[in-house]
Amino acid sequence: MHKVNRRQLLGSSAIALLLGHRAGYATVIKGGLPWIPGSGDPPAIVTPEGWLFLRPQEAATVEAFVDRLIPPDPETPGGKDLGCAVFIDRQLAGPYGRSESDYMQGPFQDGTQQQGPQSPITPAQRYRAALPALDAACRDKFGGKTFVELSDDQKDEVIKGLEDGSLKLAAPTARNSSSSSSRTRRTARLPTRSTAETGTWRPGR
Repeated sequence: MHKVNRRQLLGSSAIALLLGHRAGYATVIKGGLPWIPGSGDPPAIVTPEGWLFLRPQEAATVEAFVDRLIPPDPETPGGKDLGCAVFIDRQLAGPYGRSESDYMQGPFQDGTQQQGPQSPITPAQRYRAALPALDAACRDKFGGKTFVELSDDQKDEVIKGLEDGSLKLAAPTARNSSSSSSRTRRTARLPTRSTAETGTWRPGR
């Protein structure tokens, strides 16, 4: 029996690779892409008219809120006219509002601020619970007035209370936010002045 040494084995393997190699050819694309970008998952067309997620009273509250975060003056528009409320509405109606990019299977535990949200409640669910809770807190504090009905100074007082924690809202739970997962209670959050100043405009979670 003929024995094959290591040198012969490596040499025959190299020859086999060379003989079995098929040349690759590149195609030059001119005049445009041979596919339509986004055709598989096209983005929804965004228009400034109407509300996709917020109900009329919720939309009025958010518009009043953003107009205090970015107050209008004679020379520049405020948060409402800049479309901040519309932006929030579209975000809540889309993948962000449904937490599609987040792991949502649990278990859920309270984490540090640096760890980000640790909750089965989506941003859309949080807003749905927090906006009526905000109006309820305003009624208790200002003689039955909702946030929209407050004076500018009173609105600023409410926002300051949300920022420093002196104004507590009823926290959403998994049950009243249409989620089957369990969750510990937390204070509901809305966008605050710090998020507006950074220009991110991500609704609080």
